[in-house]
Amino acid sequence: MADVTFSIPDDPPWLAAVGEVALLHGHVDFMLKMFIKNLAGLPWQEARNHTARWSSFSLRKEVIKLGKRLPTDASRTELTSLMGRHEDLSGKRHGNIHALIGKEERDGEHVMASDTGPFGPRPSIEELNGLCDELEKLRDDLVTFLRYTIRPYGGT
Repeated sequence: MADVTFSIPDDPPWLAAVGEVALLHGHVDFMLKMFIKNLAGLPWQEARNHTARWSSFSLRKEVIKLGKRLPTDASRTELTSLMGRHEDLSGKRHGNIHALIGKEERDGEHVMASDTGPFGPRPSIEELNGLCDELEKLRDDLVTFLRYTIRPYGGT
């Protein structure tokens, strides 16, 4: 691959799609904070202080630990599945939001590289929109799980 220089694409729809991925992931991580609040029986402000600046990994780890308090195998299995989806989508988000982006000097195309991978094509708007759809679905499933599974078992 030719030399790559730092560059941000002048492509407002693509940049908007990247931003939407970041915002939706914020919604999903917020829901994990609500799981922690409810499963630990913490007041809202205490839960916010307790989880301030936690990574997605740390939030997920705490939810899994607290989720052992759920009274049924089915609810614990569903929580494990939700946390698996969270891990997968957090990885995809990370690969798109924290990737190095630049412009190939040879042809002027924007390319991206992960923490350890080589430069390659940047994701298309359609691919980013697909990730947004998955994040929205996970967020909605987390809301439903909190409302109908965690809160009835003693969450606050």
